[in-house]
Amino acid sequence: MTLSARATRWLLAGAFAAAFAVRLAVTVAFTGLGAPPNLSANPDQAEYEQITYNVSRGAGYSMNGTTPTAVRPPGFTLTLLPVYEMFGRSFAMARLCLILLSACTCLLAAWSAYQWRGHMPAVVSAWWLAIYPGHFYYAMHFLSETVYAFWLSAAVACTLAAMRSRRILPHAVAGVLWALAILTRVELVVIVPVAWALVLCQSRERRTAWSRQLVVPTLIVGVLVGAWMTRNFVTLGTPTLSTQRGCTFWGSHNDVTFTSARFAGTWVNCSGLVNVTHPIQGTEVVRERLAFSYGLDAVRRHAWQLPYLTAMKIWRLVSPFFDTTNQASLWTMAAGWIVAAPFVVLGIWSTWKRSRATRSTWLVLVSPILATLVTTLIFYGSTRYRDSMAPILLIFAAFGLLKAAGMETA
Repeated sequence: MTLSARATRWLLAGAFAAAFAVRLAVTVAFTGLGAPPNLSANPDQAEYEQITYNVSRGAGYSMNGTTPTAVRPPGFTLTLLPVYEMFGRSFAMARLCLILLSACTCLLAAWSAYQWRGHMPAVVSAWWLAIYPGHFYYAMHFLSETVYAFWLSAAVACTLAAMRSRRILPHAVAGVLWALAILTRVELVVIVPVAWALVLCQSRERRTAWSRQLVVPTLIVGVLVGAWMTRNFVTLGTPTLSTQRGCTFWGSHNDVTFTSARFAGTWVNCSGLVNVTHPIQGTEVVRERLAFSYGLDAVRRHAWQLPYLTAMKIWRLVSPFFDTTNQASLWTMAAGWIVAAPFVVLGIWSTWKRSRATRSTWLVLVSPILATLVTTLIFYGSTRYRDSMAPILLIFAAFGLLKAAGMETA
């Protein structure tokens, strides 16, 4: 079965409209379009929104309006800042922006799928992502997932387009988009060494050609991410990407996660780990370093348990279930992943085996998955990590579905 260009355009327009309608409906129904961040769903929202508001009113990149912070990277703020500048602290307009970004992500995923194998995978990817709970859920909240998925999808799609061009500009644009994705979720920075490792493992001919395409985006990423790190060095005294690193590492490597099956492989709130022998005090940077040192100490004391903890991290990443009191959310998102997962695996495998001519495209799409796996092994596993990659995973799921239906494209 093939689709005409006109039919594809109409179907993609329908997918965008459906995606926007679904996200608007769940936002209105479960949070309220004009409601402030729902901290009971996730308290991190307060930090993202407060920093954005403070920047918009000229109070600097800070939580309290006076003290500079790097607790959250700037990608979320940079994305929503134009909305706050134009409309003030309008939660309704900010939520509409998140809804729009989430719906646009469906089209970006379709663009990547189209560049790879044509019209049918593009349409299936867009529609599947439009109704996928692991993607539309986050459009309700002031969290990094929606913004990150948008910039990641844009970076992948633009990278695939740049690979077909001999001009520098498309590669530079791709570099800017990768930098924005990294500055939204800093753990993605590991994609730089992952991408270079994948390139260096190729034959000499491919290694030379792909290295040339990778140089410009890498330099752009280095400059933009380096600018953020320079800001942190000047204002905080350390060239960090985020001062969340310490708490994230300690929260995933401590006596609780090493000894409790319930928490193994996941993260526990560091506030519950603070005690007389593990105090957290001082400046933001000092607290971050203390937390990281406590995590390293736990790793040394429980080194023999690392294989088990590593296996549990991977399980937390791929498992459809997660710890929450919201049973409706749990089962809806779990069902979405249970349906998609087999097709994701089939799609990854079948597209790898089918053609060497498009191997470079396959590697571009699989790189964020590998980067997320590396991050999981370093810190912890979470369905949020997986859901952030939904646009990439569902491209592979679309290919898996088409193959299972005997409609695999050339």
